[in-house]
Amino acid sequence: MGIISNLALGRRNNVKLLKESESKNIALFGLSRDLITAENQTQVLTIMIRHAKQIFNCEVAIFLPKDGKLEVMGKSRVFDINAKIRGVASWAFINRQMAGRGSNTLPEAQALFIPMTSGKTVVGVMGIWGKEDVLADPDQQIVLDTFASLGAMALERITK
Repeated sequence: MGIISNLALGRRNNVKLLKESESKNIALFGLSRDLITAENQTQVLTIMIRHAKQIFNCEVAIFLPKDGKLEVMGKSRVFDINAKIRGVASWAFINRQMAGRGSNTLPEAQALFIPMTSGKTVVGVMGIWGKEDVLADPDQQIVLDTFASLGAMALERITK
């Protein structure tokens, strides 16, 4: 392949990456815009689940603390919850770290669990399950963390 062909291929790849980055930014803007209008926990969870499915093309479960333990407070229909799922979600909550599929901690789990943090407070855990490993793209971790933090801030706002 010649120099010009390599340069053209590189330029096409850069344009593709810029378009993907722009679409993620637009999606996160849409999420934050919708979360601002949420008036209760049910609305926040519904907005998060809808946007996660759009942005990450996955199933979602959101775990929040209730009566001293982590409970599923919202989920998409096909996200099946079992004891292993609850265990990994609890680990992510307690340790304030991402865990599960595609991560360095408990990678054999069928889903990825992201702590929902607002400042120093862990508000809950967002579980992501899909056909693809959402962390295959290193930039996805930043998007996932931002997504989870926006949800945490919205939940914190409505409980005050």
